Amino acid sequence: MPRPARAKIAELREIDAICDRFEAECRTGRAPRIEDFVAGAIGEKRDQLLAALVRLDFELAEARGAAPPVRQYLKRFPNDWRVVQRVLGADAPDADGQNGAVAGPDDAQNASSLKGAPSMSKPSPRVALEITDGPHRGGRFEFDRHETLVAGRASVAQLQLKSDPHFSRHHFRLEVNPPLCYLLDLGSRNGTFVNKRRVTECFLKNGDVVSGGKTKIRFVVEGDSHLTADESASAPRADAPASQPAPAAPSPAQQPVAPPPVVPGYELIAELGRGAMGVVYKALQKATGRECAVKVMTPAQVSTEKSLQVFLREASILSQLNHPAIVRFVELGSAGTAAYFAMEYVPTVDFSDVLGKQSLMHRVRIVCAIACEVLDALEYAHGRELVHRDIKPANVLLSKQGTKLKVKLADFGLAKSYINAGFSEITRDGDICGSLAFMAPEQLINSRQARPACDLYSLGATMYRYLSGSNLFDFTKSRCKFLTVLEDAPAPLLKTCPDLPEPLCEIVHQALAKKPEDRFASAAEMRGAIEKFSRRLRAR
Repeated sequence: MPRPARAKIAELREIDAICDRFEAECRTGRAPRIEDFVAGAIGEKRDQLLAALVRLDFELAEARGAAPPVRQYLKRFPNDWRVVQRVLGADAPDADGQNGAVAGPDDAQNASSLKGAPSMSKPSPRVALEITDGPHRGGRFEFDRHETLVAGRASVAQLQLKSDPHFSRHHFRLEVNPPLCYLLDLGSRNGTFVNKRRVTECFLKNGDVVSGGKTKIRFVVEGDSHLTADESASAPRADAPASQPAPAAPSPAQQPVAPPPVVPGYELIAELGRGAMGVVYKALQKATGRECAVKVMTPAQVSTEKSLQVFLREASILSQLNHPAIVRFVELGSAGTAAYFAMEYVPTVDFSDVLGKQSLMHRVRIVCAIACEVLDALEYAHGRELVHRDIKPANVLLSKQGTKLKVKLADFGLAKSYINAGFSEITRDGDICGSLAFMAPEQLINSRQARPACDLYSLGATMYRYLSGSNLFDFTKSRCKFLTVLEDAPAPLLKTCPDLPEPLCEIVHQALAKKPEDRFASAAEMRGAIEKFSRRLRAR
């Protein structure tokens, strides 16, 4: 790995360790002082540590329902207002040390101006949603990183518009990755309009007005709003004629195949697969001679320094995972303008080849044994407050050692890392291949709020696929795919496979409950319910 990258990861590991100590003190009921934890740090390292601690302190307080006003952080750190602003989206302090008004649901004032301080040379892009008309007029929501939210009357909607009876329960979905914002109508009864034109899906641009019922919402881009040429060309615009929708960007399978890049320290042997976030190669690590899998990622958008820091910090966490059922992380590095990471290579076999022509009960035992291995890995990771977020058959790697079947969970936590780091492409309703069929409803509503229950749902969907040979939902119908996941119940597993043990079907459907609290309380509890149907694959 290049020396600068090594130094950056070492520094971020140190910051992460300090954050862990700060969080541990918080969880014991103490009130640790951020000032004590940044004492002794200087320069850029102090700024990074302060930013991490302020964000962590705010999120922990928010989780307790006691988030302090942002102005309190500005008063505590008057000389570091730029750091606080970058992290929490606050106004700059006035000349007397007081900060300007912080935007909130009852604030109709634009809070993006900086008072009494010089502007930053190149601020990270931010976007805002301002409710300008209707029963909820005056509300304002700001975003400085990748997030998803749903607008509607449902209690789970972040943009809850329960006082507007013309809105559907799940009316439209927004995926924000500043400066981009993608709107998807969720089959609403009265339609979603952008600049008075009815749309089903589109990218929003600065100044666009989204309306539905009596509510109007203005979309505002702040900071550096530069778009790459590829994004501008492929983005369907809100003002495009309804009869001529802009063409979607080509899928990864349609992209021209480029020659393998040069990755320092590795000889790339063969391509193993490709997706929206990069290409995976079988490779030989030159220094050791061992086989590895190397994923090379080209950002889908221009990545900021802040994004790189988040990506490296998450990668450093992944490097500490050590479990027999999790693919081992090897190293992170850069190759030209792209990033790459190397991991353990697993010579996989297809699930259908594992089953062969065995009986239904053999299938049940194998599926449940695989699930128990995955749940072992999840129990280990959830205990370290890490959530996978992308459990699906493609990430459950099966291999054989003689007559023994081995299970490895791949890409652990990396979906979260890529999204935060700006490697995520905006997810559209047409992009159904991959994760959507296995994604928990609450993860579609709010990607930041993914909890361990999301992984249990995804494993339930994976077991459903293994047992029945089909996905939970038929996405070929005209109904909006996101709304299908949010509202439709999957076909009963006993109806699809009437010879399966009824208690096992009940376990799978409990994992697939729409509400997280109706699922299993933990990976260990779910494994305990499944174990009696399984044949463990190897001794611990």
